[in-house]
Amino acid sequence: MRNLRHGATGIRIFGNVNANYARGSLSTDTPWYGASPEDDFYNAENDMYTLINFQIGCEWRHLGLHLISGNIFDEEHIVKAYVGEQSSRPVLALPRQVSCSFRGHF
Repeated sequence: MRNLRHGATGIRIFGNVNANYARGSLSTDTPWYGASPEDDFYNAENDMYTLINFQIGCEWRHLGLHLISGNIFDEEHIVKAYVGEQSSRPVLALPRQVSCSFRGHF
């Protein structure tokens, strides 16, 4: 994280970027429950992907404005979703998400 302070004004500007890489692999787990290898949309290969997330913001005294994004390149990838205490099934991860927040500490 990088912080920049501007003199006596007390303004703090910051940014944070992170990347997560997963290599490709073959798997019989697909998000298309009930699909078989004969189906056109069936794909047993989990492609490699790199997720990039970031947050930038500006804070002054007790106020802050933040811009946050997850999966900024909208990578489609498979994750596990838990459907019970002991079981899970694969689903597609969430697409790109962008949000802005305004925070105040009183």
